[in-house]
Amino acid sequence: SSSESKSPLELVNISVKGTTFGTTSSSDGRFELKLHAAEYTLLFQYVGFQSMAYPVSLENSDLSNLQINLKPIIYEDNEVVVTGTRSERFYQDVPVLTEVIAEEEIRSMGVTDLRDILLEVTGLNIDQNHGQGVQLQGFDPEYTLILVDGSPIIGRVAGTLDLTRFSVANIERIEIVKGPNSSLYGSEALAGVVNIITRTPQSNLAVSLDGRYGNLGAYASSLLVELQRNNFGVSAAYNLKGRNHFDLDENTISWSGPEYTDHTFNTNLSWKANDRLTLKLNSRLFIEDQTSLFGVNRDSMTVPVDDETDLTDWSLAPLVESQLNGKMKLTVKGYASRYRSDNLLTFQQDGRLLDDENFDQQYRQAEAQLDIVLSPKNWIKLGSGYIGESVEADRIEGDKQSNSTRFAFAQYEWLPWEKFNAVAGARFDSHSDYGEAFSPKLALLYKLNDNYRFRAGVGSGFKAPNFSQLYLNFTNTLVGYSVFGATSAIERLDDLVSLGQIQETLIAPETIQDIGAENSVAYNVSIDASPLSFLNAKVNFFRNDVQDLIDVQAIARKTNNQSVFTYFNLNRVYTTGIESEVSFRFNSGIKFELGYQYIQAKDKDVIEQLENGEIFKVGTSGRIRAVLPSEYGGLFRRPRNSGTVKLSYRRANGFAANVRTVLRGKSGLFDLNGNGILDDESEYSDPYALVNMNVNLPIAGNFTLGAGIENMFDFVDVQSFAGAPGRLIYSSIRYSWAQ
Repeated sequence: SSSESKSPLELVNISVKGTTFGTTSSSDGRFELKLHAAEYTLLFQYVGFQSMAYPVSLENSDLSNLQINLKPIIYEDNEVVVTGTRSERFYQDVPVLTEVIAEEEIRSMGVTDLRDILLEVTGLNIDQNHGQGVQLQGFDPEYTLILVDGSPIIGRVAGTLDLTRFSVANIERIEIVKGPNSSLYGSEALAGVVNIITRTPQSNLAVSLDGRYGNLGAYASSLLVELQRNNFGVSAAYNLKGRNHFDLDENTISWSGPEYTDHTFNTNLSWKANDRLTLKLNSRLFIEDQTSLFGVNRDSMTVPVDDETDLTDWSLAPLVESQLNGKMKLTVKGYASRYRSDNLLTFQQDGRLLDDENFDQQYRQAEAQLDIVLSPKNWIKLGSGYIGESVEADRIEGDKQSNSTRFAFAQYEWLPWEKFNAVAGARFDSHSDYGEAFSPKLALLYKLNDNYRFRAGVGSGFKAPNFSQLYLNFTNTLVGYSVFGATSAIERLDDLVSLGQIQETLIAPETIQDIGAENSVAYNVSIDASPLSFLNAKVNFFRNDVQDLIDVQAIARKTNNQSVFTYFNLNRVYTTGIESEVSFRFNSGIKFELGYQYIQAKDKDVIEQLENGEIFKVGTSGRIRAVLPSEYGGLFRRPRNSGTVKLSYRRANGFAANVRTVLRGKSGLFDLNGNGILDDESEYSDPYALVNMNVNLPIAGNFTLGAGIENMFDFVDVQSFAGAPGRLIYSSIRYSWAQ
């Protein structure tokens, strides 16, 4: 039992030291061992509690009523994580490197959405491309899987899942696992996983209400209610967020940022029917109304066009947990989600329709997972499931397409002794369009002592072709180019030939093949050290090698001198680098943190071409020359150097103040000399720093006043950081009450 609550603990690992005998405790904390010799030492181990060695003597003791009280481990950062292994583990002791952002830290930052949180995480970069997406270890946003309570979020635009769609109102914590995690989660987890864990009921009755307002008409408010009665719990949250448009370039008609209003509803329901059966139901609804303005060229003039977009995103996730016996647990989970976007473009002057685009994506998943305790030091996790997806859009071949995936995964956890832990897993996916993918992974943890931890991992990941890469059928009416998905490229090209619109074929149609999944192999080695009570340091070295990267390539030239494009498995890229974090925590409540990432992300095919002298540029003398390999700057939009600097102060009464700085080195923006690669200083952005600060002051009763500044020094750059509207000053108030 627990030494604090005296309640029985289920599935405690109980082993006999020096033997292979062992068992686990039942739901009432009881266990049974058949022993024959006179003296033994029993070892008791349970997640979140201190291990205990208990000597017993069968000759001198009556063990029929033996009671063992385990003491809980008191961590400075006592976060339990689930993403890396799909098992509850304290993140200090999980072999898969995991970073946790706790609710208290999120509150102290004063932010309103997920984008603002991830912007300040070492090793993550926000990429502005059809929304605010996250780059992880040098990969584009489409390679990072975003989950809410373990379920995937759909609705990507050009591969980017816009992080501003996720409010912070009911977030309990955020778990970030870097590196491929396809062994558990399949496609899109090639770069890593960001799992948003929403709040579960923690009080008999609790209510909190937040309000915030700043310049640019930026506002946010939320209401959170939670109720816990006997075996039933409910948590419900509503968030309202909005902002006026902003314009960073007065020389253009187009707005730099849209005007929008967001509504988010979240509910978490749970019911513990008995000691062995628990039912849960999570739901989410997001609604956004967005208005923008941009200019198009008509008759040698730029005319304004109104851009109105309505977004709806909902999901429903029922879950059943059944403790079959003392050693087996079955979890059955369903998930349904739908994302719909309606985009209307009209000429501002006369209201004529320019374009009306609709996008409707649906996702269904069913999954079963069986957890088995083989022995106190060996656990197995087995799972299988089915995914069905469909998309209906104006730009999709036949207006509607669908596909399906069947998958199975297995994971083995081994704890041979207290200082060493290993996790090995693999997943097999069978997709109706691109075929099969196999994704193994191995992660190791060695604890020299409580102050030094070493982790190492190797694994593979994959990224399935998306609907656009497979089925796109799009011709730009203003410019005239065409892009076709790989499944219909030959047929659509033949149509253009028959219409007399093709001037030249660049690639023989018979060489156009079906595309397959992109694959990667990754390695990481990390050290977590706390040599002093107030000092913690982390260093992580990583390397990712990707092959069969899907890229777009011109296959023909039209009579209007525009191109016809389709998709191929072409590129081979790698990303490698180092991430480091150092934090100093003092008894006075002051914490100082430094983070730094150095990364290289390059195309191996380009490197080979440079070594062979096959890529050229105009030199300073005005003559054409071969580009030197040393001039190659790697992939675009990836800062080689980045970091964070944070200083915070907290008091026991709830007062909190912090200053946070985000540092970004120069990164490639555009290919200006026309050779297709980043190789000239003129193609880089300038480095920049964003400074944010926030203060929270508790006052009489249950109220907390807050104030803050985002982008304190008013950094503005329409090219390198289009998502920043400049300095934003705000104030906030929070009321919270719990029974």
